[in-house]
Amino acid sequence: MKTITNLRPAKFAACTLGTTLVIFASPVVAQGFLEEIVVTAQRREESLQEVPIAISAFSENFLVETGITSTMDIAMVTPGLHYGTQLQGAVPFIRGVGNNGTSVGQDASVSTYVDEVYYSGSVGSVMSLNNIERLEVLKGPQGTLFGRNATGGLIHVITKNPSHETSGRVEISLGNYATTTGSFYGTTGITDKIAADLAVYYSNQDDGWGKNLTTGNDINLSEETMVRTKWLIQASENTEITLSADHSKADTNKGISQRPFEGSLGADGLATFAYLTTPIELGGAGLTPDIAAPIAAASATGAPDNFYDINSSIDPLAEIELWGGSAKIVHQMGDMELVSITAYRDFENKYTFAQPQVPMPNLLDPIMPEFTRTLTQELRLSSGNDNFNWIVGAYILDEEAGFDMFEITGLLIAPATFVTIDNEVDTFSWALFGQTSYSFTENTRLTTGIRYTDDQREQTGTTTAYAGPIAVAANNYNQKDSWQEFTWRLSLDHNFSAATMGYFSYNRGFKSGVFNNIVNDPVVGPSPAVEPEILDAYEIGFKSELIEGRLRLNGAFFYYEYENLQATVTRPGGATLINAAEVTIHGGELELNTALSENFQIHAGVSAMKSEFDSFPEGQTFIPTGFGGNAQVSMELGGNNNVRSPEFTGNIGFVYDIPSSVGIFTTSMNYYYNDGFFWEPENRIEQESYSLLNAQITWKNTGENVSLQLYGNNLTGEEYGMFGISGQLGDQLSAAAPRTYGVKLGINF
Repeated sequence: MKTITNLRPAKFAACTLGTTLVIFASPVVAQGFLEEIVVTAQRREESLQEVPIAISAFSENFLVETGITSTMDIAMVTPGLHYGTQLQGAVPFIRGVGNNGTSVGQDASVSTYVDEVYYSGSVGSVMSLNNIERLEVLKGPQGTLFGRNATGGLIHVITKNPSHETSGRVEISLGNYATTTGSFYGTTGITDKIAADLAVYYSNQDDGWGKNLTTGNDINLSEETMVRTKWLIQASENTEITLSADHSKADTNKGISQRPFEGSLGADGLATFAYLTTPIELGGAGLTPDIAAPIAAASATGAPDNFYDINSSIDPLAEIELWGGSAKIVHQMGDMELVSITAYRDFENKYTFAQPQVPMPNLLDPIMPEFTRTLTQELRLSSGNDNFNWIVGAYILDEEAGFDMFEITGLLIAPATFVTIDNEVDTFSWALFGQTSYSFTENTRLTTGIRYTDDQREQTGTTTAYAGPIAVAANNYNQKDSWQEFTWRLSLDHNFSAATMGYFSYNRGFKSGVFNNIVNDPVVGPSPAVEPEILDAYEIGFKSELIEGRLRLNGAFFYYEYENLQATVTRPGGATLINAAEVTIHGGELELNTALSENFQIHAGVSAMKSEFDSFPEGQTFIPTGFGGNAQVSMELGGNNNVRSPEFTGNIGFVYDIPSSVGIFTTSMNYYYNDGFFWEPENRIEQESYSLLNAQITWKNTGENVSLQLYGNNLTGEEYGMFGISGQLGDQLSAAAPRTYGVKLGINF
């Protein structure tokens, strides 16, 4: 990003418009005007008001001021984005495009990048926002420049680059739930050609949001450590090298702790019913179903009174560790620029939990050790001038992902005593791409792009069922499949005046086919691969600056045609993907940002959308038994709403600076409203509407090297979920964060 002068460093407010790129300077505005911002949304520097791509960009300071501390929180300031989790895996949806599958090898439909490096593992995509320069959310298919698995868009985290000038910051935060957070960032010159930095982050929440009523232990707590370093090397006058490395580790049960939905009954009632109706000669009670049902219902686990409590035979835990490194080389060759990015990511995770999470022990207890190892290489060559710009490139991904002896034990797999899955999915993907932008008049510009992707996948493994120490059924499998696809971009934009631009774009997105690597039956073997998703997206919008640069008002409408959506269905042992035929999505978004004065800015946005299945033959549906768990049936789900797709969201906030003789006081607030959505395609379990309110008050001394902040998130104490699921074993919900607050001290040097 080009440096913007006359702004307080890293101090921006951003506001997104469905199909527009909107970044707003805040809170410092020259004489009450909004500053022009230059971005690199198309891999080159351009004014944001001239780029017909949907993107939101947020600086670190803005995210802190609005209470955004992790990637999970960014939906509060990004209309059209819903961000949740499944078992600590990232589940982002942009404009109704996404999927719930988070198993290794099951890529998201919304990609995550850090410093231009693709993060394929969904669990590694959930991260605290530390040491960032900015964060960008691109909406709509990005199939030309970013390729496969960016069907709905992408989230891009850009970290700070090191500086030769020695500087740094230390922060310490104390919050409720015995939460202690500390961070350090320092940068300095090593030689006149080399600069380096180091970022360290640690957070420990020692008191849980609730308790496991069965074990008596705290639940919904976490401990996290992150370390990142960058080295910037000026190898020659025309060559710059950036080396980076990072490591993070987290132990948590947030997102993995589950409770029954209000009014639903756990699968322990299902197990009780099975025992009561089993004939006496087979070891059961021999009762008739009409007598057994109310007895089983009375014994089944319901929703705890405290929204944040669970009732599980064991305390769930996710142990996550990842590390990686990258090398970026930028070489100038006259009017052309050559970029090479080489990266390696290694992710390991171990889940331990009960399924379902009820007090009855040993119903179904998975232990899931996962791994993902990814090597990527990208080469880009670009050039251009005021009238014509072009970029061409090649991309390679080589990945291994799977389970290192996934074990399932429990009564629900009888007559087996336990099942093991030793599994690996190998992926090799390569792509060639190019994009051009040509101004054929002074005010009219045409952008065209195309990408060809070739994906090859192979799944190998063994699923074995045991009765005691003896293997009673086993299936060795080796599956191969490949998919080839062209994706493209076509955009026409026109400047109707110096302050107003309109555009139309047509983009195609492609999400790779995938093997289901959890539910591989030890007798009948694995299911065939799920076919790729294809999304055709049409957008029309405008961008404008009004009142002599004091107001930006941007709007857009979009229409999506979605084929072969990869929908998540739930079976004992895990979630799996199937193709769900067709989905139509349409809607619009409107955003504004205004500078009421040099020190007072307001940002706001709304999104209205309808996302529904045109057809979904034999869609999985669960019907509560009345005594615990659900019965599974199949039916046509055409006409139902797509999952995690609220019809309306909105946000409004402000940042207000108050200069004084003792320093600057900054107050900020952000309000977010979500009118609710369905968790599953059957449209039975629902997240009702909810509102979130974050507010902060920050003091900086006159030298701006010491700051003290009071912060509060979810100040109204709204109870809502980050993940909901239905299955034969019941309807379960993971609670999102309650009201949190604290104080933060920062020192710059």
